Amino acid sequence: MPFSDAGLVELLHETALAVRAALEDVDDWGPAGLDGGHRGQHLSDLAADAAALEVSAIDSFPSVTDAPERSLAIVSRIEVSLARVFLGQEQLCDVLDQCLAVSRYLLENAETWLGDREA
Repeated sequence: MPFSDAGLVELLHETALAVRAALEDVDDWGPAGLDGGHRGQHLSDLAADAAALEVSAIDSFPSVTDAPERSLAIVSRIEVSLARVFLGQEQLCDVLDQCLAVSRYLLENAETWLGDREA
């Protein structure tokens, strides 16, 4: 399944709508608390994270003379009932196909986004 710029824009639009819907249900926007690894986060952060993608991009330098090594991590969560998967009532193929399509799209366009690193 090929993925295009329009497909990525649509995915991001759907993600924004999901975050908006999740935030509409948040009654308490206060801190999430110090327990459970949520230090520094608010309940709204947790609601948005649960509805969307987590994205991190890092430039790391193995040595001060080395060029940066760039990495991109994208994490998304989906609730899955193992019992329903076992009974054949829930299929993950569509979700995994979409993950593959997004990954391929990112790889195909990485050179354009990174620019000429040899200069």
